Amino acid sequence: MSTGRILPLLAHAVFTIALAAAAVAFAILRAWESPVIHGTSPNYSYRALGYRSPSGDDFSGITSTAMIQLKPLLPRDFDLGASFGTNVDLGTSPDGTFSKTRAELIVGDFLQALHVHPLAGRLISVADERRGAPVVLLSESKARQLFGHINDVVGRSLFTRKGFELRVIGVLPGAFRNGEGVIGADHTSFWAPYTIMAPLHLGHWPKGMPSADMVASMPFSGPAPVISSPRTISNAQLAVDLDLLLRNARGELLPRDATSLITVQPYTPFPADQQELQKRIRLSLMIAAAASAIAAINLLAVGWLRWLRRRPIAQIERVLGAKKLHFLTRFAKDVALALFGVLLLLVMLITGFIVVLHGLRYTEYSSVTDLHTLWPTLVWSMIPLIFVVTIAQAYPLSILLTGDADIQQNLQIRGSDHRSGTIIICAEVLLAALLSVAASWSLSHAWHSRHNDLGFLRSPATIVATEIARTSTDLRPNSPNQGSALELELDRVTAAVHSIAPGVPVGFGPEITRRDWSFFPKAASAGKRLTSACVVGTTNGWLQAGGTRILAGGAFSTATLEKNAVLVDVRVARLLFGSARAAVGSTMQIAGSPDPLYIVGVTAPMSLRGADHSACPLVLNDIRTNSYEIQTNPATLIIGRQFDAGERNALRGVLTQAFKHAGLQLNIVSVRTTNEERAWLAEEQTKQARVFVAIALFAWLIALSGVFAQLRLYLTMRKRLMAIYIALGALPTSLYLRVMTTALILGLTGMASALFALPWLAREFSFLSGTIVSPYGKETWIALVLLLLAIATVVHWPALRAAYAEPTDSLHEL
Repeated sequence: MSTGRILPLLAHAVFTIALAAAAVAFAILRAWESPVIHGTSPNYSYRALGYRSPSGDDFSGITSTAMIQLKPLLPRDFDLGASFGTNVDLGTSPDGTFSKTRAELIVGDFLQALHVHPLAGRLISVADERRGAPVVLLSESKARQLFGHINDVVGRSLFTRKGFELRVIGVLPGAFRNGEGVIGADHTSFWAPYTIMAPLHLGHWPKGMPSADMVASMPFSGPAPVISSPRTISNAQLAVDLDLLLRNARGELLPRDATSLITVQPYTPFPADQQELQKRIRLSLMIAAAASAIAAINLLAVGWLRWLRRRPIAQIERVLGAKKLHFLTRFAKDVALALFGVLLLLVMLITGFIVVLHGLRYTEYSSVTDLHTLWPTLVWSMIPLIFVVTIAQAYPLSILLTGDADIQQNLQIRGSDHRSGTIIICAEVLLAALLSVAASWSLSHAWHSRHNDLGFLRSPATIVATEIARTSTDLRPNSPNQGSALELELDRVTAAVHSIAPGVPVGFGPEITRRDWSFFPKAASAGKRLTSACVVGTTNGWLQAGGTRILAGGAFSTATLEKNAVLVDVRVARLLFGSARAAVGSTMQIAGSPDPLYIVGVTAPMSLRGADHSACPLVLNDIRTNSYEIQTNPATLIIGRQFDAGERNALRGVLTQAFKHAGLQLNIVSVRTTNEERAWLAEEQTKQARVFVAIALFAWLIALSGVFAQLRLYLTMRKRLMAIYIALGALPTSLYLRVMTTALILGLTGMASALFALPWLAREFSFLSGTIVSPYGKETWIALVLLLLAIATVVHWPALRAAYAEPTDSLHEL
């Protein structure tokens, strides 16, 4: 197939691909940002509630106690509540079959705030939360799955795999999506009071659990509460109401340093993480839109050049008597055929995108990538496609039909043709340069995410990630000497590791995770100073094996177990005590903990979610003092030596046996070296960089093919003139350099234009990716140099061919 046929097909295909990606990204973004919560009242607005303080915005610091006590202070028709998710194995009998079920634990009047009306029974009340009532609400689909119908379901019993009994008090409509908006692939199937969280997972109530008022004794914070208000309330009135609420509640229910209450819409339990996901979608939309712009320009260029090549023949046809109707008929056929092809390809591509997104495991987009949600936006995407394809055909035809009928005059390139080609090349290079620079920034970001200091994993080590064995029912009850028992069990694990790697440091510590919602900060105070921190358990061996730096004080005592001894990272120390040294030996209080905590050491900050995520300030307690720390939370075992592949298999077997003999209900999820763990933590950034590079290469394909087409056809139309130059004695080298110089000047002009847009691009990239970049750093210049070299390579071959063409062949060609 000739170049004249390949280029138009390629241009149409590339434009359709870019437009399909932009349409899907835009449709998902619109659905993602919709304030509608399925199954709730359309007469109310739902927002995430937080507060602003000198240290920043906080949507996780309002406790369950505060939510319930704030309700009487709210204006009429306002309501407040929250929920957080977990997974529970559920069945209709203690000895029957169980299925993994997505559960939401209710805090305050969450369901009432969302104005959910049950199909049967009643909703969970604050009274249920206060007494820790073992009650549950089922979704309509779950009720039918378990009982075959929704009639007479109220009052029936359900059981967890651990044998804990729950009583069904209501059934919620299937349209209700729990207020999580569009987040997550798993839909909630049942709801329960948050105060029964412990027996849901343990199968029994631990000793010492309060009974009079469990809400007051078990304050919980983390997910942002939802605040509902009538739609008739304006934003200005809402701000006034929230200001009055703050004045009435500050100091008792809300932090003293809160300067204002703030809201975010649409509602999400985790606004910061939701905004990160929205940034990714906006980034994808921006890239797809830029690629669409480049592809549209290229499509126009190829269409124009296609008609330019046919201009001499068309002019001859006009001289021989062809009417404009003849050209219009040909134009209509070409447009109809092109539109049919691109529309068919567009539908196929959009269908493919949706299938791929639905097929991705743990995708966040599954609930918005359905035809009902995306169809209106996709229909609108047809309009720019039809417009651009039509213009691509009509623009060159209009030049042809309004041009001079003199054949000889039109056999040569017009000045307007040259100017149009120059503008098109500069525009293509401009957009390709911007995407190349963005790809370079993303590669640099991914590299730094993998190699930046995390505050731990500073030494060669092997990291064993574990999870709770949910299938086990053999859980040890609480006992006065639980700390001593756990210490013996951990010693058994250490001994098992030492059997294959003698003397290396070994220890259990907090989960290392990429999950956005794994750590819930709690209020931490010392005197009148207040901050928030995540409380996690660890051992000295974990800190030593991971290479964690202790900046002041020391680690936990190995001789005695001190229940209230903690280590804090330097951020907590500075905020509460002014310095790391001042914190050592001081006491602090954590919300929900009855006893003050004694600080024995201060560590460097640790980013347990990787370098790209904001690290929650940490308070580290001794994991040996609480047996439920390992029984209820995923833990990470760090061994201070790297094992090869064969040793890892042996390590898995040894640890599995050690966990079993020690009575630890743990399964091994992964065994990785330090470098592999860092790469795993930075995998999201690595994938993002790959996407940027792929899009940049896609832009290069469009831009370079456009440059090649422009130059090739331009030189083809000037063959006679160049043959005359050669016949008069012009050297091929001078012609070659003239063509190369002209093309490179155009490329440099496009890049120079891109330089003016780089500060804007840097701001957008920083906002969307969460990292600050320098618009004129070394990554920028590397990307531009590579693009210039690519342009030079593409220009070289047609320039060489034109410079060394045989003059006699060129003179007889037309």
